[in-house]
Amino acid sequence: DITQTTTTPPLGSGPYRITDAEQSRFLLYERVPDYWGKDLGINRGRYNFDQIRYDFYRDRTIAREAFRKGLVDFLQETDPRYWNTAYEIPAREKGWIQQRRHNFSTYVGLIQGLAINTRRPNLQDVRVREALTLAFDYNWYERVITQGFYTRPESYFSNSNAAAVGLPDEDELSKLNPFRDQLPPRLFTHPFEPPRSSGQGHNRANLLHARQLLQDAGWTIRGGTLSNAKGEPFSLTFIVRTPDEQRSITHYVEQLQRLGFKVRVRLVEAAQYISIMKDFDFDFAMQGVGIAQPPTLELVAHFHSNNALVPHTSNRAGIQNDAVDALITAVLNAQTQTQLIAAQKALDRILLWNFYIIPLIAIEGPRVVYWDKFGRPPIDAEYRTGFPDTWWYDNKKAERIDLAR
Repeated sequence: DITQTTTTPPLGSGPYRITDAEQSRFLLYERVPDYWGKDLGINRGRYNFDQIRYDFYRDRTIAREAFRKGLVDFLQETDPRYWNTAYEIPAREKGWIQQRRHNFSTYVGLIQGLAINTRRPNLQDVRVREALTLAFDYNWYERVITQGFYTRPESYFSNSNAAAVGLPDEDELSKLNPFRDQLPPRLFTHPFEPPRSSGQGHNRANLLHARQLLQDAGWTIRGGTLSNAKGEPFSLTFIVRTPDEQRSITHYVEQLQRLGFKVRVRLVEAAQYISIMKDFDFDFAMQGVGIAQPPTLELVAHFHSNNALVPHTSNRAGIQNDAVDALITAVLNAQTQTQLIAAQKALDRILLWNFYIIPLIAIEGPRVVYWDKFGRPPIDAEYRTGFPDTWWYDNKKAERIDLAR
């Protein structure tokens, strides 16, 4: 009965089966000795561990301490502060602990970006959205918040051959020209370049450019507040779900206030967040944009007009653009690699030049830390590192560590 919850392990047909579990504590898998697919060519050299146990920790700090004490063998690290300092212990100096980045190219896009809600009348002008993008000092954010831990996304298809670079080529122009009168003219004459700064927190040139764009859009400073011709102030509301998200926009909020915006940051819990997203009651919200390679229907979910007004939509920015819709169709209907890449690059340019999302973190391989008691193939698969599938337990390495404790 799929309507009922259960703690009874389900029947499976894979190389492992669940043999033990404790809710919110751990999950233990055991290798199936007579697995039907073990001799298939695709599976040779895989599934080498007799048991795999996943321990669950509510607190990342406790999980890190468990790893440092050897209670956990393998840990994915997502916080740059801890990646740089938490594992500087004697075990690492002796070579018992390894840190590395795994490969991952199954999906491209954004782990995180700031979606600008274009359903709001004040945010429908592309000049306003460009000004908001200019005000985000990414180089400061990279230096202080992420400490170079993540890669800056300069495309919606970062780390792939579908990322738009330079000017559009003939194949792209064949996709873009039918919408030339609807697209920003610079799309055809200038390569897209994200804003850059010294990273020291001043960002003066970009703020001056942003102020001019806002003025061109009808917003000027009156009594220290950015207002329109009617004297109505320009207010912005950020919705964040965690203290880390709040921390990541603190400097940005200060920059927006310098431009005269009235800014409110709301740290909300899950039920509030669901209600807010349902009603589109926000100006900025964090969003991830994962796009399979080759792309599938997630393009429709994230960017198509049909999903702009659907409650809880993945089209968080509320994109309603005929050119975007047409390019999505071109991507999904591509018959050759050349057609596919041209359509993706053209779509990328339209999204970038309309400033719907401020890209923050690109999708890339995870950073991991592990006790060096494993063997692994000398070459990682480019699309995805084969852990734990293709790794194995190395007794000699493990004995070296255990004997020294």
